[in-house]
Parts: sequence; C-alpha cells; structure tokens
Amino acid sequence: MEEAVLAADFIQCNQIIGCHYNTFPPIEIELSQAQHLFEAQKRTLHLPKIGESLSL
Repeated sequence: MEEAVLAADFIQCNQIIGCHYNTFPPIEIELSQAQHLFEAQKRTLHLPKIGESLSL
C-alpha cells in the first residue's frame, strides 16, 4: 500500500480509486490502514464495493 501512496504523490493525484483489491490473497489489504495511509498524505482513497458506483 505504501507504493500506491508514493505513486499517487508522484503523479500528483488526490483522488484514488482502488480496484481489484481483496479479490485474492496476494492483493488483500486492511481497509482502515489503507485509508489512514492516504489520509496522512491529504489524499482521498475510494474503495468501492463490487457493483458500487461513485460520483466524483
């Protein structure tokens, strides 16, 4: 997850949408930890559930 925060900083992206997370063990994440990492960098992490849509 730390790499994703660095990537968002590198491309100066403040709204991040997580995709395919928690679909199989190698890419499972702790949702609250992920949110905290992005919030600490003043970025917003959106983690939509399967079938959920977002309005940005």
